[in-house]
Amino acid sequence: MGSLRFTEAVQEIEAALRLPGRRLSLAPVQTALKRLGLLERIDPERVVVVAGTNGKGTTCAMLEALLLSAGQDVALFTSPHLEHITERMRRGGRDIAEAEFLDAYLRVRPLVTELGLVHFEILTLVALTAWFAGQQSAPDWLLLEVGLGGTWDATNAVPHRTCGIARLGLDHVELLGGTLQSIARNKFGVVGPGARVVHTPFPEGPEGPAVAELARDHARTQGSRWTVARPCPVIEPAEPARAPRFFVDTPWGRVELPLPGARAAENSALALSLFEALGFDPDLHLGALAHVRWPGRMEQVEFPGARCPVHLSGDHNPQGVASLVDLLRHFERKRLWVVCGVARDKPLAEMLEPLLTLPGAQLLLTETPFKTRPLDEIPESYRTRAAGLFQDPREALRFALSRAQAEDRVLVTGSLYLVGLLRQGRSQG
Repeated sequence: MGSLRFTEAVQEIEAALRLPGRRLSLAPVQTALKRLGLLERIDPERVVVVAGTNGKGTTCAMLEALLLSAGQDVALFTSPHLEHITERMRRGGRDIAEAEFLDAYLRVRPLVTELGLVHFEILTLVALTAWFAGQQSAPDWLLLEVGLGGTWDATNAVPHRTCGIARLGLDHVELLGGTLQSIARNKFGVVGPGARVVHTPFPEGPEGPAVAELARDHARTQGSRWTVARPCPVIEPAEPARAPRFFVDTPWGRVELPLPGARAAENSALALSLFEALGFDPDLHLGALAHVRWPGRMEQVEFPGARCPVHLSGDHNPQGVASLVDLLRHFERKRLWVVCGVARDKPLAEMLEPLLTLPGAQLLLTETPFKTRPLDEIPESYRTRAAGLFQDPREALRFALSRAQAEDRVLVTGSLYLVGLLRQGRSQG
């Protein structure tokens, strides 16, 4: 067992994506936490679990930056990774080392078959084992981004008293249900008795009141305390620009955000409000937000031979694409070359139609490396409107880079897995 190599460990974990016949349950992870001796070392008062549809990872990264600025030892678990599996686990702002990852996996490995653990559960346990097992000191704070939903997510098996709820929207409807209310019910499953909850404003529209009522039910039946994040409006550039700058007005002052747009401002509001709820003064650490980097979210990168700006934005559901389209109005360009792949379990029309309406858009359709939707399964109405069809995403990007002129932009979107694949061929900008 001790001779297992890191790459072999990763292969084993990646092969454990699902277990046929396995019922939804937190019991396997809860049992593993006990068997690994982790529960007695994890202080629920020092754990923050962040759920939501869009923005939960960005919120976690911002909260991490604020806590680090306050001199705290912070462990962060997020998903998915873009290039390396170790990206999912950070402590002190640094990714976990491969040797540390492997050592933690070897501790978890005997329980995988015995308890029927699957991919995300294994990774959650690897992270916790790396930070809480053995003789090393436990981190001051543990930040956990929910993987999918909330009620049955592995992160929900970790005792916690503080929850963040990022923007809600329709995604994973085949698992969470086709209404905002059913999705909210599952995501609110991370809220336990007496928990403190900070959330973004609930969606407007017909289902908004039902979502708000769900939150009130939680508060009444479980004694949880729900607080909406304090408003932090974005200050957008007055005119489109080649390199637009975005600021956010917070109750503690104004700060420039390296992540652009209203969605970044909303996530910063949630992070700052959580930071305050944990007992810290945002006024003393507001500047930490100016240094947050969160790859694959409207990230500008450099590719060899590119004559124009190239952006990677893993917006993978209709709500994410809608916010991306709104954001792009601030980015000056002549033509926009859009390399897009949509996974087979995502609503194609709701993803592609907004992109096709963008001024100057040249849509290049491709296939995602995970949950692939083959090109021949895309309706002809979209195939004929596309500027190109490419089975290989790398070929699609090469085509875009070869055609784009200095006054254009290139955008990769539709899937974080697609972004991760293409990001490997760049040098960081």
